[in-house]
Amino acid sequence: MPAKKHSVRVSGERVAARFLEAMPKILRGVPGDYDWGFYSNEDPRMHIQTLGKHLDEHKIWLETKGKRVLEPESPIPAKILNAVRKDLTSSKRRKIEAQWTQLMMDKGWLKLEVHGTQAVLTAYPGMPHSFKRTLDLNEYGGPGSHATVHDIKLDRENVSLTLDARKDESEQIYVSLPKVLWQD
Repeated sequence: MPAKKHSVRVSGERVAARFLEAMPKILRGVPGDYDWGFYSNEDPRMHIQTLGKHLDEHKIWLETKGKRVLEPESPIPAKILNAVRKDLTSSKRRKIEAQWTQLMMDKGWLKLEVHGTQAVLTAYPGMPHSFKRTLDLNEYGGPGSHATVHDIKLDRENVSLTLDARKDESEQIYVSLPKVLWQD
């Protein structure tokens, strides 16, 4: 006798509720019942937006061409904006910047080029809000010690630019990408 098949019927509301619950929450309850985060398929510019029951009510840009800002996309009540500003401490901001930098690597929004002893990082290549950061590799070792793109790599796990990438890990140099990309 064949096994009995069971069908599972899930309502659209239940699927949506599970989907919304699984979204990344970076700031929780700021203020009250507002949760903030970002999605992986969003605008290619660092931001946070409301999630959950306040989904897409507000969006705040956190950078403009690599410069740190706190800039609402549209008017936000002062009570909400001030609560976000107060809660967005430097450690929380660093966490957001690291997560966003990883997303940039995943999406191809961060490009690395090596020209002699300079590493050039292009954020959001080909987009109107693209910007570049140049690192002098001589500051991280002897001249020419990291001379080719094979010796330097974008490292998602460590959110860094890894120098001397072909050497043993203990001899590699890690340069924090968020510290390079995001400036006051």
